[in-house]
Amino acid sequence: MTRRTLLAVALAPVSRAFAGASAIHLEIGNYGMQSLAVDRALAAIREIGYDGAELCCMPEWPSEPGKLDTAARRRIREFGLPIPSLIEAFNLMAPDSCGGGPGS
Repeated sequence: MTRRTLLAVALAPVSRAFAGASAIHLEIGNYGMQSLAVDRALAAIREIGYDGAELCCMPEWPSEPGKLDTAARRRIREFGLPIPSLIEAFNLMAPDSCGGGPGS
């Protein structure tokens, strides 16, 4: 028995367990799409071929939580593109008085 045969036999159950399952999903954020409305950014992300999107919740972005009313949130849910994460900026260079440093 060769090493290749031994490994094939030993790993066969593992290989069958993952057969048909997509191991990697690719998501991208709308951070670089600040000029696009959330609906258009999600559509572009889907058109490009990503599996999900990360919404940028920073001030002045279209996906800033304060700008998303009930209807907008519903459209995001109904769009069907998974949103596994959100991005919120924190400025490590901000002075402590801005709430960005230790002890704030």
